[in-house]
Amino acid sequence: MANDPTTVPSSAEIAINARFKLARVTGVQRYAWEVSKRLTIPSVDISPRKLLSSARSHLWEQFAIPASVGARLLWSPGNTGPLLVKRQVVTIHDLAAIEHPEWFSGRFSQWYKWLLPKLALRAQHILTDAHYTKERFVSLLGVDPDKVTVIPLSVDHEAFYPQNEAAIAEVRRKYNIGDSPYFATLGSLEPRKNLRNMIAAWNKVSPQLSADSRLVIIGGPGKTEVFAKGETGEGIPNITRTGYVPDSDVPALLSGASALLYVSLYEGFGFPVIEGMACGVPVITSNLTSIPEVAGSAAILLDPQSVDGIAKAIYDLAIDPALAAHFRVAGLGRAKQFSWERCAGETEAVLVRQAERS
Repeated sequence: MANDPTTVPSSAEIAINARFKLARVTGVQRYAWEVSKRLTIPSVDISPRKLLSSARSHLWEQFAIPASVGARLLWSPGNTGPLLVKRQVVTIHDLAAIEHPEWFSGRFSQWYKWLLPKLALRAQHILTDAHYTKERFVSLLGVDPDKVTVIPLSVDHEAFYPQNEAAIAEVRRKYNIGDSPYFATLGSLEPRKNLRNMIAAWNKVSPQLSADSRLVIIGGPGKTEVFAKGETGEGIPNITRTGYVPDSDVPALLSGASALLYVSLYEGFGFPVIEGMACGVPVITSNLTSIPEVAGSAAILLDPQSVDGIAKAIYDLAIDPALAAHFRVAGLGRAKQFSWERCAGETEAVLVRQAERS
């Protein structure tokens, strides 16, 4: 819980880099909100007074926070943090901007390629979502492994669970899906989500499915100041694009699907994998980066570059009810292993240990 800084001595509290509270909620912001609201240690938010442009927000972070943090430990939960603050725990979810700059806008990738190596080496401690990413910190940036703690993320179990028929019928109507059986994919339309191969696989397998089967692409385009242009699936007859969908509609859209396709090329965690599982749908996903850690044996894991492999997985689930039922049950069990309470508790333990360091 955040406290009024005038009521708690600075030596007894941490500071939270809270600029995420003024940003649109995507995966990084969702993590920061879910964890920060569960912290029980005294804390104070440091945030801009108003929403800033991307460039001004980064400048504010680099120079305004160091002037405000004082003797407190700073927790920066949003992939970035001020280089002038060494007494800092920073959460960095992945190193995609360094490893694959072609997926991002030039300005974005240049900034993160410059900032992240310096921040990772300077910060007192790093939190990340998966052992895969920890290994990349060590091998790519030369970070001491003892300086990195892996804490898996979670899903909002109060929102993501198998929805009833009425809720599913409502989103079918709202997004013009009709009564057709459909496979879904979820996420912003950016290059690493691998829509090109997914659409190619769908076009290959769909003639073998029932005539009215559809692929439903849930999500809008990524921000142009962040991402390079991605495939959209626009203009293909048996593909429905919903555009941006409010969080409240996503569980029903997932619950109504025959399966979730999430064949991303690179993830720090991959929220949609757990969200699909929690909604009781089979999941087809990638065998790359952090995703196998998240999915375990509860999803169909495959090479996301293999169009034939993606097509076969879709076909197998479509024609084999027993296989689909197996992954529904396995996914529901897997999703229950992830908890925001656990994530927040482990995060708090790290913050307390780091705050006690002289």
